[in-house]
This record gives sequence, C-alpha cells and structure tokens, in this order.
Amino acid sequence: MPELSRNQKAALVILLHYEEERRKARERMLLGKAIDPTEKLQEGDLSGETAKILSKKVGITSRYMYQLLAVYKSRLDLFQLVKDGKYSINKAYTQMKADEAPEVVEEVPVEILDVDEWQAEYLLIAENVERRGQAESDPIKKARIAQFLKEYWGVKNGRPEKLGHNGQVSKTTADIAETIGESEKSTRSWRGNIRNWATVA
Repeated sequence: MPELSRNQKAALVILLHYEEERRKARERMLLGKAIDPTEKLQEGDLSGETAKILSKKVGITSRYMYQLLAVYKSRLDLFQLVKDGKYSINKAYTQMKADEAPEVVEEVPVEILDVDEWQAEYLLIAENVERRGQAESDPIKKARIAQFLKEYWGVKNGRPEKLGHNGQVSKTTADIAETIGESEKSTRSWRGNIRNWATVA
C-alpha cells in the first residue's frame, strides 16, 4: 500500500478528530451532561487553535491545516479529493474560494446614436479608419468613400464650401486623401477627378 502524503494524512486527522468529538458529545448526552460553551474543538469550529493542534499531529503548518478545515466545513467534495490524494490542500482551498467568488460580468458602455443615413455611413467610415488605419484598400471602394466624403463635407473642385453636410469645420481634398490613404495629388487626378473615380465599375 503506497504511503499517504501529508495532505492525505491531514484529511484523515481532521476526520478522526471530528469523529472523536462526536463520540464525546454522544457520551455527554447519554450522561445528561451539558456541553461546555467554552470548549473550542467542536464540529463547526475553525479557530486557529484547532488548526494548530491538528497541524502538529501531521507535521504541516497551521495555515494549511486551517485551509483544509475550511474546505472540510464548506466543500466535502473538495475535501474528499484531498483525502484521495487527487488535490493538494492549497488547490482545494483555492478552488473553493474561486467557486465562492461572484461571477464578474464586465459592463461595456454602449452609446446609442440617433443619426440619419449620411451620418451613420460617415461614422462607419471613421470607425474603420480608426480600427484599420485606413477606410479601405480596394480602389473601387476607396473611390466610393472619397465621393461620399466629398459630398458629405461639401468639397467642390478641391475647395470646401463654408459648411459641409454635418455643419462642422470645412474640409478639403487633402482631408479626403488622408482618410482614404492616398496622396492629395492622386486623389485629385486619378481617373480625372473624384466623381469619375467613384463611378468606375
């Protein structure tokens, strides 16, 4: 028969200790004696003194014995795993504490925007630029985005109107070029102008 580990011995010492305490309690009841309220070594007791006494019998620290006593009181299934040699005291105690901890659900703030189709498309383009570094890599899609931004920002022949669709500070062809990841020159000249570029294919 293989020799028991210290963890298993600790579990057996706890079982024997509480079996002895139950036996003593039954004897007192048969003799009609009241239980001494100052007695510390009772079934539900998890005092440091109990852990200290029992740890000396096994040769482990009182901290580990205290942890195993806590497991014995709250999680007999984990205690049994220690007794069977499948779990260490520390693993059983850590598992018990993890199971007791409330599940944390991280709340992600959500902002709901009430926008028209134009603003929704603009926000989508802006989000793609922020996430990927550019709105698109496909030239045809780039052209369509450029045409949309031209209209949205109110850019005419490379010059901005006083206010674009969004009523914000005026934008120029340079802003469109930066958004789609092209040079201003290529944005102005590729296939003649942005309108022709956007209508290809």
